[in-house]
Amino acid sequence: MKFIFFFIQLIFGAIGFMRPPKHSRTTLKISAGSKGWKSLEFKELYSSATEYLDEDSVTREVYSRTLGHWGETSNCSHFFYDPRTGYDYSASAKYLRTIRCFWRAFSVGLICSLRGITIIAYNPDLSNRDWRIASFLVSARGGFIFAPISPRAVPSRFLWHNRITGPLPFALSLSTALRLKKESKTPRATLISFSGSLYEPRTTFLKEVAGQCRAHGFELTMKPRGPNGERYPDAKYWQNLLSSVFVITTSDQTFTGRGDFEEIRQLTYRFTEATAAGACLICNTPPGVERYFIPNEHFIPVETPEDVIAVLEHYRDEPAYYHEIAASGRRRAEALCRGSAFWTAIDAALGRYSLR
Repeated sequence: MKFIFFFIQLIFGAIGFMRPPKHSRTTLKISAGSKGWKSLEFKELYSSATEYLDEDSVTREVYSRTLGHWGETSNCSHFFYDPRTGYDYSASAKYLRTIRCFWRAFSVGLICSLRGITIIAYNPDLSNRDWRIASFLVSARGGFIFAPISPRAVPSRFLWHNRITGPLPFALSLSTALRLKKESKTPRATLISFSGSLYEPRTTFLKEVAGQCRAHGFELTMKPRGPNGERYPDAKYWQNLLSSVFVITTSDQTFTGRGDFEEIRQLTYRFTEATAAGACLICNTPPGVERYFIPNEHFIPVETPEDVIAVLEHYRDEPAYYHEIAASGRRRAEALCRGSAFWTAIDAALGRYSLR
């Protein structure tokens, strides 16, 4: 497979050399399926992009197979590629899903080489083999791969080129951060809560925390996704964070036993979301987090359920200490949003092909 990648690099490079990029203005196109555009992630991605550039310079593309890759990548100087878009979960066989994923990556990469379009490949799960290979295929000629995981922690054999950077924080818009600041109230009704997806090893860890909480007179309020993976409505999700003194999560990846380097932690979205909502975040520490959030200053680092109980018991005696960490975390999240940390990190990597 790696030999095929190097061959594709040569093809894309030759095409790009023959067709140098000529774009009169910067236009960013973000492509996602109709389900993707309903998610908080892509809503905030688009809003933060318009704050960083302007509304006329950012286009939302609703992906469909009938659109075709030529239409999907039209009228832009920069294309935001996500390997989850168009991923065929309904395929009758896994190999068909993989082939279609690679074909989209190859097609988008080829067309972008022809058109001189800069690829911004965002991969939220780099350990997923299909998505990782697709990200390297689409960016074979140029552009960068961006991820919430630190590439320094990933074994080099999995990295087919060095145009990859991370971890990147969640692309929360400043408008949302300021709205959360305005809606933040005290006192908060819930002591400690969890909101989000449940998967191993997170599920086991939270079950142990919940058991320890009951044994010590605390209650962990669980707000996981629905039985079929349904997300909470955005307003309800934010309210869960706004009503909690502590928000707990883990930075562990989904452990399936079928991916690569699944043991490496990554910068989860909750770091930005919970702190922006004014909650005191409790989480284990992923590599590179200090670039954005400092342990014991912006969030509380823990490793075991016993560590969580120690925090809650200490809170009984010194609540002001944790309120200050929550306030410091909120200020840090707002500063990251004001500085468009997600997009400035992308531009720093793109260099002369930056968005602005």
